[in-house]
Amino acid sequence: MNSVVVYAYGCGQPVSGLDHALAEHARCARFWDALVAIDSDIERQMLTRARADDPELDTVMTRIAELSAHLAEHPGDKGARAERRRLFREQRQRLAAWRKTARDVVREFERERIARVTAARQAVTTDAKAEDRIYWGNSNRVLQSYDTGRRVARLKGRRLRPYDPERDDGVLTVQIQRTRSGLGAAHAELMDGTFAHLQITQPDARGQARVSMRVDAAGHHIVLPVWLHRPMPPQARVKAAQLVWRRRADRFRWQLCLTVDMQQEFRVRTASSGVPVEFDWQDQGELEVMRIGEKIWRLPMHWMQRLDAIERMQGQLDDALNEARRRWGEHEVMGPLLALPRWRDRIREIALARPRLAEDMIRWWVHARRLWLAIPGARAHALGHRREIYRQWAREVASSYAAIQLPDLDIARIAREERGEPENAARHRAAVHTLRDELIWQCTKAGTPVFDASGAVLNAPKNGESKAWARRKAAKAQRSQMDAQAVDSA
Repeated sequence: MNSVVVYAYGCGQPVSGLDHALAEHARCARFWDALVAIDSDIERQMLTRARADDPELDTVMTRIAELSAHLAEHPGDKGARAERRRLFREQRQRLAAWRKTARDVVREFERERIARVTAARQAVTTDAKAEDRIYWGNSNRVLQSYDTGRRVARLKGRRLRPYDPERDDGVLTVQIQRTRSGLGAAHAELMDGTFAHLQITQPDARGQARVSMRVDAAGHHIVLPVWLHRPMPPQARVKAAQLVWRRRADRFRWQLCLTVDMQQEFRVRTASSGVPVEFDWQDQGELEVMRIGEKIWRLPMHWMQRLDAIERMQGQLDDALNEARRRWGEHEVMGPLLALPRWRDRIREIALARPRLAEDMIRWWVHARRLWLAIPGARAHALGHRREIYRQWAREVASSYAAIQLPDLDIARIAREERGEPENAARHRAAVHTLRDELIWQCTKAGTPVFDASGAVLNAPKNGESKAWARRKAAKAQRSQMDAQAVDSA
């Protein structure tokens, strides 16, 4: 069977083409807003039709609007809030019943929505002016995000939201359908310039190369340095590339993510029972995380020391802020700047106000800025190092045992019980849920059966009468009730 994985490579700051990338991202945001507007309009029309067909639903929704207006003026009225939650549940039930009885009407609204979405895509890809046209790979990605968002919103009883202008992350996509060598692109085709939309130079001795990726319909490219720290298998086929960026402190962090089809066969093994896996977080210098039989896996001491150093840096940053507020909290310039809620705002505004500040204030700002810039990168490197350690452990387990059995691990319950206890810090460092997910992923890749005490049996035939099936249905019903209680018109 084929296995699709994602290889993520760190990139440096763009050398050229950043303005074209940001302009394309802005066009994608406007396209997303257009899709959300279509979805909201169809939902309003459908809701109006449902209220006309079901007078009881109209009564319920009218009462919800009255309670919402009341709660806006009296937010502490718990009785009104409880009644509104009950009415929201009733509204969802009545809407679901109406959808079943009016299937033809719902299908008609869905056909209208699909037609309007198709027209919206055509308006930004083929009918738009050259400067407003979206590259087809990016429009496909926005549509996929829209479809996924609609399913999740429908499941959770929520609504899609327009793009948040305060967000400082983004993604652009190049999709590779077919090259001369077949579906997708071979890794060598990206290196020799055969595929014009995505080109990667040969890495040097340090693993540093350059990537040139198409970002818009006009054919502009963005060029960045990239560190190819992990080679891909020779038989792999690259199906898509995504350039992802997000803010880290006062700069952007860039990543090149390649979606790769491994095209290899995995050996599937079967077993009637698995070797039990035990998770723990005992801090004994090295943090014990997992045990299988007599073998114990521990996070190394040097990784623990990295986390200790990050916590010390965070403590120093907090102490520096408290000391500055004590010394200069009443200062006419420095006081309001220290009162800002976010470190990013404090650092930027103090930098702008440097001519009006005393020398000791500027020295404090230099020290605090150095700490603030260092903490996010150090934390990201430490967490990435832990994930790589867990990946190696999971690969070892998947290749060493015929089957494994995972315990019923309720992290939420454990977190509530350990809140405020020393074990809580060790549990956060261990993050055994990350190790658990990595074990399931690596065992699935290797065909190693995983027997999960808290869910359905993986790599096993589905059985509608099994206990796992009953547990899944009960959990789904419980989640539905919880989600229905959490719905709020705001």
